[in-house]
Parts: sequence; structure tokens; C-alpha cells
Amino acid sequence: PRLAIFGATGGCANGTLALALKEGYICTALVRNPTKLNTILFENHQIDAATYIASGALTVVEGSISKQEDILSTIRNGNSPPADHIVFGLGGAPSLQWSIITPVTMHHPTICEDATKAILAAIATVRGTTPSYRPVLSWISTTGTSSRRDVPMLIYHLYHWMLQVPHADKRKMEALIFDNQPTEGKGHAYEFVIIRPTLLTDGNYKGLDKVNVGWENPDQTGDGPAMGYSISRKDVGQWIFETIVKDGKKGQYNNKCVTLT
Repeated sequence: PRLAIFGATGGCANGTLALALKEGYICTALVRNPTKLNTILFENHQIDAATYIASGALTVVEGSISKQEDILSTIRNGNSPPADHIVFGLGGAPSLQWSIITPVTMHHPTICEDATKAILAAIATVRGTTPSYRPVLSWISTTGTSSRRDVPMLIYHLYHWMLQVPHADKRKMEALIFDNQPTEGKGHAYEFVIIRPTLLTDGNYKGLDKVNVGWENPDQTGDGPAMGYSISRKDVGQWIFETIVKDGKKGQYNNKCVTLT
């Protein structure tokens, strides 16, 4: 199996990458700073990236999510078959500003929307030459994007007030995934899972048995979100790998929005 990972220096996607490498997956990661990726893999997961690069299990594409050729190189990786699974974990760096209405903004307020547009365009390009290509997309979003309450009432108003700018970006990102899944005779162009973790921490693994999972469909029908205060990035990364990547197209959460806490 082949993985393409965008946002591999972020804690959630980095955790998925680490587990995939340890289990023999072929991975390609697009990063701006390969040294940073190497450091995070070693410090957080005791992985020597150079060993995996030398064996061909890991390819690091140094580039930008704003360049279509870099995205295509990550999905296709030379003459290899395109990635079976694409993991997206990009996010914007928060920035405080003097505003009562929007106290927190981002240096790039539309980073997730823009990056998702670019990746979907790249998938369409690959499908132009390989019509059977149908990847699984694991897109990391956040709680706060559903109209259904998905965080405890104690922090509900503060959460939405402080994070409305990143939430708006994530909503537009999700809408792109929902709306750009064309049906072309034999089925959808891709399968997806939107992962909505609550407030992220840098804690260690607690284990999948400790993760509370809720889900809803894009139209917000379904069981409903799980409710909680936080979850570690490592637990999110592990959940994505064990539950989504390994299951592939047969996963029980395909084409759903999944809350983790």
C-alpha cells in the first residue's frame, strides 16, 4: 500500500506516517523542511528517516502545497503507481489580534481550503490518465464545524468565539471534499473520511480503547458527534492508521465525518 501525506510535520499526520512506515507501507510526504520532518519522526517516534529513505520506503518531496507539480510528485512519486491513500493534516499557525469579534486569526486564513482545492485538482489530473484511480482521503478537520454541538457546553461559547477563523477555513475545506466527489459511471472519484478531533494535546498514547468516537454524515444525519475536551495528536494519528488506512475502501466510516475525543 502507498500513502501520500500532506502536513507530515503536524502531530496527527506525523503519527500516521510513523506507524505506516513501521508496518511496511510505502510513503511519500510533501514538506517545506525535510530536516524538521526527520527531527520530529526521531524525537516523537524513534524513527530514523534516513534508513527508510535509503530503503525506498519513504520519499520526502521538498516543496510547497501551492505548487501543482509538487502535489503531483507526492501522489505519483515518479513512475510508481499513485497513492492508494492520501492523508491531509495541514493547518494554519494561529495569530492573536486586537479584535473582540475575532481575537484569533491565522497567518494564512484559507490554508486548508486552498490546499484541498489544489490536491483535488491533482487527483483529477491523475484520473485523466488513470481513470480507475480512486484513492481514500483521510482529511483532518476539527470539532466546531458541525451545526450539531460537538464540544461540552462548559467551553462551547469560548471555543467557537476564539476559533471562528480556523473553523471557517475547515468548513470550506470539508465542503470541497463533500461537493467534489463526482460519480463517473463506476462510482465516486474517491472515498473520504473527515476526522474531527477535539482540542489537540501533545500527550502520549492513551490507546484506541480510550478514544471516544462519534460520527455523522455530511448532511449531519447519523449517530452524532462524540463529546469531550481533548485528545492527543498521537492518538489521532494512531486512530487514522489503525481504523482508516488499514481498512481502506471497506472502512465503516467511509464518506462520514468522525469525531474523536
